[in-house]
Amino acid sequence: MKKLFLLLLLSVFTSAVFAEQHPFIFGLKIQDNLADNALAIEQTYDLHIPVIGLFFDDFSSREYELVADAVDKLGTDRVYHLTVNPLGFTAKELYFDPETKGFKEKYKKLFTLIKEKNLKVIFRFCHEMNGGWYSWASDPIYYPLMWQRVWQWSRDAWLDQKNILFDFSVNSQDLPRVGREMPTQESTVIPCNQTRSANGECLTFEDYYPGDKYVDVMGITAYNWWLGARKEDWAYWRPFATTVDEPGYKTFSRLKSYNKPLYIDEAGTTSIYYTGSYNPDQAK
Repeated sequence: MKKLFLLLLLSVFTSAVFAEQHPFIFGLKIQDNLADNALAIEQTYDLHIPVIGLFFDDFSSREYELVADAVDKLGTDRVYHLTVNPLGFTAKELYFDPETKGFKEKYKKLFTLIKEKNLKVIFRFCHEMNGGWYSWASDPIYYPLMWQRVWQWSRDAWLDQKNILFDFSVNSQDLPRVGREMPTQESTVIPCNQTRSANGECLTFEDYYPGDKYVDVMGITAYNWWLGARKEDWAYWRPFATTVDEPGYKTFSRLKSYNKPLYIDEAGTTSIYYTGSYNPDQAK
């Protein structure tokens, strides 16, 4: 059951925290999705990484091989955090034509691997749907329908919460795209704070939610920006607690209201706020 899966995560975390004289990493996104990179870190620092992250903007046969290789080399005694996306396709296209470029076949092949290997997977699918930069985002009609269909494919492969947790992973700010179906350099995103949302001016992550039956984990992406990185009004440096629960958005508080486990899927920050172009010394 889901609770056992989550208790496993908690027990792995606490046992490592209280182990003396050992460095600890709770989760690691593998560089280039190569298992050998994770093994090198574990061997160098004498540690075991409980959560292994892989990130795919497509899921071709090559990506399937990377997952299978990671499982063969790293084993099944850890959780795999898989971010898997159909980059370049809208939610509407994927809903009406799941056979496009083997979309259905790719995902069912992944689910079969999870079942055969008896893996524990946090499945971060089509993340940041409340932003305007991904092809599947900003679609409150077809996004939840597409999500429900992919969830059903996992059940057709005989998966349940013992093996896979579906992670509804939102951006820390609601920044929906307006005016275009697909993102381009000219696409416009608007800051949809709670005041604007209440006035019916824009969409927030709640508008894309596929339903409690289809979601196991509420995730979040949170970034701090230095002034030289982004010029938009919404991109600025703030403390971590403000980053995930910014006044006006209160995203983390809204995620908590669903009474589901919370997971920080993706995060990045500089240590201080500074102006100008990227500076690795200041960014530490």
